[in-house]
Amino acid sequence: FVHSLTQNSEAKIVRKTIVIHVDGLTGQSFQELDNRTLLQSARTPSLDYLACHGELGRLGVPGEHRRFSGEMALLALLGYDPHKWYTGPGPFEGMSLEVVLDAHDVAYLCHLVTLRGKEGWGDGKKLGPQLFMADPFGGGVETEDARELIDTINEQLISENIQFYMGSHHRHLMVWVGGSGKVVCRNPQEALGQPIDAYLPMGDGAQILRELMEASRVILCHHPVNQERIKAGLKPANCLWLWGPGKPVELPHLKERWPVKGTVISHEGPYVGVGTSAGLQVLKVENPGEGDIPWLQSLATMTSTVLETQDLACIHVP
Repeated sequence: FVHSLTQNSEAKIVRKTIVIHVDGLTGQSFQELDNRTLLQSARTPSLDYLACHGELGRLGVPGEHRRFSGEMALLALLGYDPHKWYTGPGPFEGMSLEVVLDAHDVAYLCHLVTLRGKEGWGDGKKLGPQLFMADPFGGGVETEDARELIDTINEQLISENIQFYMGSHHRHLMVWVGGSGKVVCRNPQEALGQPIDAYLPMGDGAQILRELMEASRVILCHHPVNQERIKAGLKPANCLWLWGPGKPVELPHLKERWPVKGTVISHEGPYVGVGTSAGLQVLKVENPGEGDIPWLQSLATMTSTVLETQDLACIHVP
């Protein structure tokens, strides 16, 4: 949704623009809802008003480029051709973490996930069809627990070519110095509830990534943090999942084309990274809880504050 406001002042007319990007808004249909989506079933007076009193359009990125993502949508909305400027989410995650990448580096999203065997959580043996994706968010692991896990990974797996960087909760970063950017990797959310063998990395360099993932599982399965989580009835964050590779890009700043000042508001690293790379200010907010109305209200308050001094506010709602 793009909403423009025009404010009259004594000196000039000031135009304010709000871009609201809601990931997965269309969603999927459910038999329980007579094969309608949640959005089709919901009462949406505000959206109905915008549809009746505004202009509708469609944003499309050719499917043959790569799987569509939130940060790719933001690039397109800001006027950057994704075919030219999007190599993957990894570099933008690195930008949000202030990780400096060399031109030959490849940055990977490095997520803590929960894998489960047919009986229990399984052991640290080879990744394959005997393991299922139980939780792509590592059982909701908190940042402090994640720090202990990533610190241990760094102690045992870091090398001249492989480096791990701490993020927050389940989201972290791996940089492969001089690595392959041709590996085909899958988002762990796609594998939810499925055997993981069909979702493991494939292609040139995939064996190295698989070995790193297997080594991480050996380390994490028996880590004290995960043993405590299991005792407490929580899911263990028992494997690293590497995906979203990309080489660094340097976007021309938005102000080089349009004299606007703006801010990106989001909790996701790649989205924040796009805003930073575009020369916009960023507000990295905490990950919301499910159905968190106060969190949405706080976004509205942030947007109002931003527009007091700036022209553009891009809000990302997961």
